[in-house]
Amino acid sequence: MSLNHTTSDQGFRITGWHVLGSLLAFFGAVMVVNVVMVWAALSTFGGVETSSSYKAGLEFTDEMERAAAQRGLGWTVNAELAGNAAQRIVSVDATDATGNSVAGLAAEATFAHPADERQDRQVILFETAPGRYEGDADVPDGVWSLRLAFSQDGEVLYRSRNRVTLR
Repeated sequence: MSLNHTTSDQGFRITGWHVLGSLLAFFGAVMVVNVVMVWAALSTFGGVETSSSYKAGLEFTDEMERAAAQRGLGWTVNAELAGNAAQRIVSVDATDATGNSVAGLAAEATFAHPADERQDRQVILFETAPGRYEGDADVPDGVWSLRLAFSQDGEVLYRSRNRVTLR
């Protein structure tokens, strides 16, 4: 008995060119998605806390000495925020260890955004009374880190950082 098989070439056959084209298309799509994701990550997030961790590490001892000197001053600093998102007023009262007002300093407040330093807002505080410093802040509602700095003759004498929620 003899069997005659006839084959039909009308069906679809996967060739080496199909496999190569599929692999190139797949990895090309992966590369395009990676490029888009890297671009989005680099263009939207500016929340780097320090530009050089090596330099920050070298300055750690100096920072500890400044913190000890600040504690030695015994200052008490109280900050208040009044107003709404359209106009906020920052008021800061500073007293020394004996309860006397700390006057004649340059004062500055910074509202630091927790995730994006490009949104930080700086406020120059003016002395309105001995030991009382005030300034207008254009800061929207949200969670911020309020940084206060008092300096004299270019030397920072007092710094603080507090988390605040503005509503």
